[in-house]
Amino acid sequence: MDDELPPPIEPAHTDVRPTPDGAPEAPIAPSLLADGVPQRLDPSYVAYDRLSGWVGVAVVFALGVVGLGAFWISSEPKLAKLAVLAGAWVALLALLVATTLFLPRKRWERARWTVSRAGLEIRKGVFFRSITNVPRSRVQHTDVTQGPIQRRFGLATFVVHTAGQQHSEVELEGVAFDVAKALRDDLMAAGAGDGA
Repeated sequence: MDDELPPPIEPAHTDVRPTPDGAPEAPIAPSLLADGVPQRLDPSYVAYDRLSGWVGVAVVFALGVVGLGAFWISSEPKLAKLAVLAGAWVALLALLVATTLFLPRKRWERARWTVSRAGLEIRKGVFFRSITNVPRSRVQHTDVTQGPIQRRFGLATFVVHTAGQQHSEVELEGVAFDVAKALRDDLMAAGAGDGA
């Protein structure tokens, strides 16, 4: 059933920039989002997630080199301890490389988001799957955030702050920046209309 989903909403720019063929793009109408049809994350999420993974691999590699070097210099080198530490470091690197190569695509394939009159639903997870529902009546405010790697791919994280203690902050990562802004406008306009 997951494979029968329609293609994602094509991102548009609200500042109406020209397309490659010269025609201006129209902004996304929020009403197009609230149709109850499940949507995928932006396809560039796979490349973004993979690049983020490679940054993590580089950090672990650098910390391992520094840590093993410091261990070698600061104490009498015991080859058995050094071999165990180096083995654990290599195993961790191998695990990070494997997850960086294979998990981003699986995460993208499994993730879905839906906006309807009821609210926002987010499905995600490869090994441990979750379904999060945010009723429109519980939305207090929303944020659209972008990190430096997300900006490179035109992506954003849509954050919904809700009333209550459990899941008071819900994130939808990997949507196009303009789609995130349209989601914000749609959910906040509905909240204002309901008197929330």
